[in-house]
Amino acid sequence: MNPEKKPLEELSILVSEDGIQKKIPALSSHFAGDRPMVSFFVPPAMNENGSFPIGAKGEWFHKMEIFTANLQWLLALPHHRFWSQIVYGKKTWDSIISFLQEAYPFFATHNLPDDPEIVQRYNEISHLVFCVICRATTQIESEDAWIGKAKFSDLLYNNTIISLPILFDICVVFGNHNKDEVNHIITNIFSFQPLYKDDLDSSVQHLKNVLSSIEERFSMSVVKVDVTLNTNKKMTISELYDITFYVLDIAATLFSFIDAYPEGAMILHLHRFEVSLAQFYEKVFSTVIKFMQELFGEKSGPYESLLFTVNQARIYFIKLFYLVIESSLNVIIENRTTFPEELLKYNTESFLNVVKESLASKIFIVDYEKMYPLEQDLNILCQVSLDSNKAECESVIELLRANSVCANKTRPEIVIDRKREKSPSLEENKIETVVTNGINLSDVEKDSLITEVKDILPHLGEGFIMKCLEHYKFKSSDVINGVLENSLPPSLQQLDHTLPIIPPEPGTSGKPDVIAHRVNIFDNDEFDVMSRDYIDTSRIHKGKRKDAKDVQEILDDKSFREELRNKFSELGIVETFDNVYEDEYDDTYDDIVDPIEQEGEDERKFVTPRVLQQLERYTKGNQNEEESGEEEAEQEFGNPRDRKFIPFVENPEDIRRRREARSA
Repeated sequence: MNPEKKPLEELSILVSEDGIQKKIPALSSHFAGDRPMVSFFVPPAMNENGSFPIGAKGEWFHKMEIFTANLQWLLALPHHRFWSQIVYGKKTWDSIISFLQEAYPFFATHNLPDDPEIVQRYNEISHLVFCVICRATTQIESEDAWIGKAKFSDLLYNNTIISLPILFDICVVFGNHNKDEVNHIITNIFSFQPLYKDDLDSSVQHLKNVLSSIEERFSMSVVKVDVTLNTNKKMTISELYDITFYVLDIAATLFSFIDAYPEGAMILHLHRFEVSLAQFYEKVFSTVIKFMQELFGEKSGPYESLLFTVNQARIYFIKLFYLVIESSLNVIIENRTTFPEELLKYNTESFLNVVKESLASKIFIVDYEKMYPLEQDLNILCQVSLDSNKAECESVIELLRANSVCANKTRPEIVIDRKREKSPSLEENKIETVVTNGINLSDVEKDSLITEVKDILPHLGEGFIMKCLEHYKFKSSDVINGVLENSLPPSLQQLDHTLPIIPPEPGTSGKPDVIAHRVNIFDNDEFDVMSRDYIDTSRIHKGKRKDAKDVQEILDDKSFREELRNKFSELGIVETFDNVYEDEYDDTYDDIVDPIEQEGEDERKFVTPRVLQQLERYTKGNQNEEESGEEEAEQEFGNPRDRKFIPFVENPEDIRRRREARSA
């Protein structure tokens, strides 16, 4: 196909049109197919009963089958047709961008419907889109398929195949699960086209303006929460949800981008972006939580859900601040021997000025200190800075302590000669110190670590947090990262996230053994493991024993008769008759009656019960009544022998009815 191994922009393809052969540039609209492209849209949401609206799932699957087929067709194209389709194909690249715009970012994948078929199809589409992006950002595909560096950078930038917002979306959608590949893509693009750095530099001011606009929206002098959903300069509940998620999206996107492209942190630092982050954190999040408490009240479902979103945003603001400020410190440390004094002094002063302005945001500094030791960075800077900067550095440390941020902390001895990572990340790039985190912590220290995690993630149980701390060697920042990034090991993910602290078994915590003081009906029996070192396990059976008899065998077993017969014969209680059975009934004395008992029965006088005396008086008093009345009474009460129910009190309506009959 390309025997001369020319780059794509210099390659021509021999084609035949109307019987005439001619050469056409390999990268041209001639090789772009007219295939109908569809855009991606998110799966339908489930109803409250856990089902989809009628036809919604089928419609989504139908369109996503077309979308998947288009991706597979695009990946199967030859190199020149692939790039011709990307550059000249109608809506080809727009369909790829539609997935980046609509896909779930890594912090919101839990919103994907809980349907195995939808999850499988979504993951398949995500993989295919990522493969297309990887191919579109690869300059050299093979020895025969490649593009010149100048042409490649021109295609990406001038044809808007890759832009800065697209890079942000790639990082936030794919960066969590494909970190190495995304880092490679971002680094290559910025190396091929330096104009992207200019775009990033010019976009920082726009990002600061966005944060400022959100601050104004949450200003206490202007904003009032509106429970009735009025929109007259008041914040509605839905708007509060949208702005909170928007803030989380900004923080997580910038964090994932800087984590993939550490050089971008210096661009943010030059604009003092850390100060904007600290001020935004100080002003907005406390106001948001206050609004939430007024709207929902604490311990409610919506409050807990929105609080989790707010805490996620807080975490990513702190992580982003750390990446940016650590990058500036790394530059000073790594180039302290090569930079001119003026440049080294400028970088040191820039770092200290950012820290001093950030100290004004006390809430932010307190939360930041829970994850990253700011005083440790300042101590490192004091050791590597020039003598002219040491005094200022010491004053910043004193200011930090004076603000009661870390007044109770001891200053660790820092070893700065150890190697630092060039690209700061969340779990790495820590200065190793001679003061190590010991595993043998006191109960107070453990409770303090649990509190640090629970302040950020209040929905977690203290027992679950302790299990995570034990796994991560009691590093609260690693626990928070693992929970938010869903990167906990399977052994921890399977645990109940609301697990409380389970007290240790008696005798296992170094405290006095209290087993001897227990009271139980099974104390000191043959299976008491608390008082015996050896248990006869042969007497322990789970389920039915194999030598157990059948129920019918037990019923048919009459061997106990002989045992009882011998025992009773020795006692002389039962006479033994072999094979004798007498069933004749002895009725000799049946006709004999006790005369005393018979005489007592004859002399006993019959006494009418008091309950029935009223009925007798009623019967005697009504003998001379008229026939109609008698018939009615007899119909009312019936024959005494036939009656099953005897009234204790006569119905007044019946009495009035008889009187009316008599008077008639």
